[in-house]
Amino acid sequence: AIDPEDPLATFRGRNGGYLQVLSSSGEKLATYKLDAPPEFDGLIAAENRLFMSTVDGTIQCFGK
Repeated sequence: AIDPEDPLATFRGRNGGYLQVLSSSGEKLATYKLDAPPEFDGLIAAENRLFMSTVDGTIQCFGK
C-alpha cells in the first residue's frame, strides 16, 4: 500500500519488506517479515543457508 504522506517509503526501505522462500516449482514455502530491506547485492547463499545484509546494518542468517 502507498502511504499518501510518504509515497516513496516502500521504495526507499522505510516500510521494511518481506523475504519469500519458493520451491523450484514456484510453490511458496515460507514468508519472513523484514524490518529493513536487503542492501543492493547483499544476499549470499552458502552451506544451505542464506545470509542477508540489510540497509540498517544488520546481518541475518536463514537456514538450519
